[in-house]
Amino acid sequence: MCTALVMYDTSEVTPMEDCNAGESFSDAIGARITTAGYYTYKNDEDGLYVDLIETSLADLKRKITAKEVTAFRLYSQQTGYL
Repeated sequence: MCTALVMYDTSEVTPMEDCNAGESFSDAIGARITTAGYYTYKNDEDGLYVDLIETSLADLKRKITAKEVTAFRLYSQQTGYL
């Protein structure tokens, strides 16, 4: 089971504020974040290529702080949850 919260049009907040909100939401419902992922984008002659890179929450936060990442996912995948 995977628990999700999606936030779009977040131009009024920073990526770190988004990440913290997602982490707070997960904590509030008792769903520990087990993994995170961020997107990479590449343009080539065939068009836009988007890739999702899985990482730890700590690594994601480092990349957000370094301004390397602005689009990401937080996951809570737990056996038997809900």
